[in-house]
Amino acid sequence: MQALSSLVTKTKSKWWQKRKIALALVLVAIVPFIVVLVHPEIRQNISGLLQNDSSLTKTEFSTFDSSNFFGFRMKYPKSWRIQKIEDRFTGDVAKFFPLQNSDSNSFQPEISVEVQDLKKPILLPDYTNSRVNEITQFLKNPRIHDSRSAKLANLPAHEVVYTGKQEQYNVKMMAVWTVKGSRAYIVTYTAEESQYDAFLETAQAMINSLEIRENTSTPSK
Repeated sequence: MQALSSLVTKTKSKWWQKRKIALALVLVAIVPFIVVLVHPEIRQNISGLLQNDSSLTKTEFSTFDSSNFFGFRMKYPKSWRIQKIEDRFTGDVAKFFPLQNSDSNSFQPEISVEVQDLKKPILLPDYTNSRVNEITQFLKNPRIHDSRSAKLANLPAHEVVYTGKQEQYNVKMMAVWTVKGSRAYIVTYTAEESQYDAFLETAQAMINSLEIRENTSTPSK
């Protein structure tokens, strides 16, 4: 009888240990969901990311073609507004803006494209140094968060993510550039820091769609 009682006790002990482990695993699985539900900022960020993922797959794209003068074309959401600049002196080609509720006090996110005619062919690392110097010199309170090698139009490129101040706004920017021959191609995504993630996936899709065309003509002066 004593042996049987001891066996029953051990069995109950093992069962209780397994139950405690199971309860602990359940708690570990539930806690993150509770945190998300309780914390509004986390809930909002996750909701925004899910909406962005689903909206991008449904986005219809058009093609902006500036092959004749600036040697590239790039896809953009059909619903976005385009500001064509195509200034051969400054190199500013176009800016793209998502449609948002009109609010004069809010910062308008944008994706801009520049094409710089260089005096002579230059290596990508040398151009990157000069470009980063421009960022630190002309942006107020600049801070570079990431600087790494990338690809643009299937060419070696460089990507920089940085923050700073534009007028009264705290902005975050991602710039990607490459050099081909005596031209530099630059695509920059700019948004208010708190809204940066909202259009990041779309910006990356636009950047990835850029194609540099071989046969181009130079605009007459």
